[in-house]
Amino acid sequence: MDQKTKRTSQMILSATVIGSGNVAKALCPRLIETGIKIQQIFSRKTPESNSFCSLMDENKIELINDLERIKPNADIYILAVKDDAIKEVSEKLSQVLPSEKIIAHLSGSSGLELISEHFSCKVCIWPMYSFSGTEVNWQIIPLFVSSNQAEDPEIIRFVQKISSSTYLVTDKDKLKIHIAAVFANNFSNYNLRIAKNILQNNQIPLSVFKPMMDGMISKIFESGPEKTQSGPAMRKDYKTIQLQEEYLQIHFPQFAALYKLYSDLISSSHIS
Repeated sequence: MDQKTKRTSQMILSATVIGSGNVAKALCPRLIETGIKIQQIFSRKTPESNSFCSLMDENKIELINDLERIKPNADIYILAVKDDAIKEVSEKLSQVLPSEKIIAHLSGSSGLELISEHFSCKVCIWPMYSFSGTEVNWQIIPLFVSSNQAEDPEIIRFVQKISSSTYLVTDKDKLKIHIAAVFANNFSNYNLRIAKNILQNNQIPLSVFKPMMDGMISKIFESGPEKTQSGPAMRKDYKTIQLQEEYLQIHFPQFAALYKLYSDLISSSHIS
């Protein structure tokens, strides 16, 4: 099994999924919907989700907790694991699977280099979405695909079955897109955690922001964020900025520097 066998392009009709977290729980039903047969699901412990267990029972999916029990008959092996586990898991798979098998991970921040050199076909399928156990509409989730065999049409067809919004990118492209996603989603979420903290100090619920936020999101995707920026920094209302900075310094000093940085960047228009 040390010698690599060149893979010939063939239809991807079956999959084995490594992992049973939120991403795996969302992806497995979608694979089944598209006609992909899931052969096995690897999980270190028995999944607690009743719906996930029912999905496995109804579709006769074998649940395993030992990577040595992985069968070599699936067309693609999908690593739905944490970034820091990709390398270790792929190395273990290299001991039991032929080199021509397709190995895919789902990380937005990691490249193909984490997949063992044993395998000749490496793929990253990154769904740009925050999975939290809620129902997922895969048709509208963007999938960013990088592969060392990008010319293989069957890989593209497989991904396009999952989502109609598919982009073929390089690992370098994916890094830039992931950074943008961190700003757009993760940092925005943290900003709302700060807002909730400040509101709770006055017994006001975060829900008061929903009409304003809904309107902002709608306008952003209609006109672009550069045309919808508002607030005291945009207006160069330095008196208000000073008052708010002073309040934060007294009550929430851990957020004061971030407020000042945002205000300076917006008022000086460092981005268009």
